[in-house]
Amino acid sequence: MHRVARSGNAAACLAPVLPLLIVTTFPDSAGARPVRIIAFNAPPNVAYDAQLNGVSRQTIASSETGSLDYTFEAIDGDIASFETADLAPPPPPLLASVVPDGAGCALASWIPSGDPTVVGYVLYAGVRSVASGEAAYYDVAVNAGSGSSASACSLPPGVNYVALRARNYAGVLSAFSAEKAVTITTVAVLFTSFDANAEKDGVRLSWEVETDEVVQGYRIYRSEGNEPEADIVDELLSANTREFVDGGARNATSYEYVLGATREDGSEIRSVPITVSTPGIPLELGQNAPNPFNPSTQIPFSLDRGSRVVVRVYDVQGRLVTTLHEGELAEGRHALTWNGRDEAGQPVSSGIYIYSLTADRRTISKKMTLLK
Repeated sequence: MHRVARSGNAAACLAPVLPLLIVTTFPDSAGARPVRIIAFNAPPNVAYDAQLNGVSRQTIASSETGSLDYTFEAIDGDIASFETADLAPPPPPLLASVVPDGAGCALASWIPSGDPTVVGYVLYAGVRSVASGEAAYYDVAVNAGSGSSASACSLPPGVNYVALRARNYAGVLSAFSAEKAVTITTVAVLFTSFDANAEKDGVRLSWEVETDEVVQGYRIYRSEGNEPEADIVDELLSANTREFVDGGARNATSYEYVLGATREDGSEIRSVPITVSTPGIPLELGQNAPNPFNPSTQIPFSLDRGSRVVVRVYDVQGRLVTTLHEGELAEGRHALTWNGRDEAGQPVSSGIYIYSLTADRRTISKKMTLLK
């Protein structure tokens, strides 16, 4: 089966493989017209010459799915074809910088090639210089993709030499770029990650470390605004600890945390600070549970700030039955229990009752049902 591509008044018959493509035009066309040809079943990422009547128009590459797409300026009777291209190596890329990037890694950055045939880069590194003739080849080769930076890792401490090569559609590599040297240092304790997330039960801190020496344990320091930092762990956290929940964090507050690793000699290595903001809690009165109840029920509520709080129970006529709490409470979530008795300690009858929360002159009320 043949595929047909159309553009304007021109048509092209495309074979399912790619030997030769014949371009014809409709009788009413006059002069050269753009004819877009889309061909399929080519090997992916292979260079081709787009030719018209045997003359190369442009070198293109097949897609990842093996298709070719090119628009020719053609007239009736022109012959268009895609021929496998014999590409020359691309020019060597320009390596801009190489810097240490964590334990045993070097980050290289370069200026992307202006050669349209270049589809990617290969990054090289080694302890001996290829440019000076110390070695014929580098120890590490990394497929660096088509971007403008990549890291080479597993490099030993000391001076390492880094170079880059460009790769074209046909897989042909350029010569090496100018070589750059980078010094990889050994880090006794490296915090590879340190994160803080505000959750319902507090601020959850988690971390990962790489270490070349014994770590006795960890301490966590917290500061708020201009206040000095404070150690928030009572005892040194064990060396295997990788998570800690700060249950003392207040709502709607921004904190800065620092993780300290205590070494065998008692000295400490500290992480970079991280910040987190805890969400605010609204003033809220929850539904009692269970409801209906007998003989007791719990009344949940939350305070957006510390304040004087009054929680009372009334009957449906608005008469006071009992006061469950009257006094100061801190911000956060709370719960009170009503045992179905009045102020005098006598059981009340079945029915609907109203419970209310008053905090800083703000009052919320809900209904509950006692069934005996």
